Amino acid sequence: MKWETKKKLVPVTNDCGYKPWNSKTKKGKINMRAQCIEWEHVVPAWEFGHQLQCWQTGKRKNCAATSPKFQQMEGDLHNLVPAIGEINEDCSNFKYSMIPGETRVYGRCLKGKSLSWSPMFKGILPGRISILKSNTN
Repeated sequence: MKWETKKKLVPVTNDCGYKPWNSKTKKGKINMRAQCIEWEHVVPAWEFGHQLQCWQTGKRKNCAATSPKFQQMEGDLHNLVPAIGEINEDCSNFKYSMIPGETRVYGRCLKGKSLSWSPMFKGILPGRISILKSNTN
């Protein structure tokens, strides 16, 4: 990652081997999410929010506006990691897990509803999840 401006981080694709899966959007425009860094939730917002009453009446937007508990979980810095925007979008609400035999090549078909993390994060992500659980109990 590098700072393009004082407020904008961009991926340095040579450093991580990332190649955009979709260089253009469905409308033929440049895929801007492939060129920016966003904050991704390790535990998806749906995972910790869908059982709350505010979610039942107005989904994530309603919880973000009305629920202090959801706001705490959504903004917990232990649950946020920088990610390339296109990858963040593709992760959707999938959980992280170890997928045996998965080669971790971006853009390949997902198996079920989970994503595999790189071996270098093997201890980091479960640790973050554990901290998040202890912070919200």
